[in-house]
Amino acid sequence: MMTMTTYKPDFKRAYVMANSILVTASELVEFPLKVKFLINKNQDINCCSFKKAQQKYQLSVDNFGSKSAILMEMDKKMIIFYNESEPKPRIRFSILHEYGHFVLGHDLETKSKEQYIIFEVETNFFAAQLQMPEQLIRYLQARGIRVNVELLMEVFGVSREAAEKRLKTLSQNFQLTKEEKLFDDIILDKYQNWLVSKLSISSELFLDDYEKQMERDTWIY
Repeated sequence: MMTMTTYKPDFKRAYVMANSILVTASELVEFPLKVKFLINKNQDINCCSFKKAQQKYQLSVDNFGSKSAILMEMDKKMIIFYNESEPKPRIRFSILHEYGHFVLGHDLETKSKEQYIIFEVETNFFAAQLQMPEQLIRYLQARGIRVNVELLMEVFGVSREAAEKRLKTLSQNFQLTKEEKLFDDIILDKYQNWLVSKLSISSELFLDDYEKQMERDTWIY
């Protein structure tokens, strides 16, 4: 009897990979993220607009199968082709979505429609965590700031659709290791200056909260 393989999105892996980038990428210090600069720093992948795709590679955009962005291999290098005519928030999300396929090692040649849908879910979650880190959102909520769609759009430079979906996916309960949870503190520390300047948060209060959280963590572990 043949058994059917059931695929499930690996949200934790997408979350941890996004956190790793937020922590280690020196060019990321504020939001909205400079996504093209981030990706082009990687020697194994690059970004290219639809217009340049036609000029440089003589590719037909109509054959891409996507009106926003697509990940393809050209001259033994992975390239994210993106539609430069779309709104900037849409461009950023589309590029990060395709970057997620690359970072997460998705086999986009899969014949399984179910598996491909799972890949899409994982990369959407990956892109959302990069653009709107849960750690920063939770911090703002803890400070008594009402986090709604309009705030996410304004602070992180995302589209309304992306902001609405992000608020719906904040309830994921991951069983993170002690090492993985350390990302939370590092991300808060790294983007402190941005938070202070963007929302006029007192740096002294920020550090006070940060130190208290560090102390609470020692009670847990």
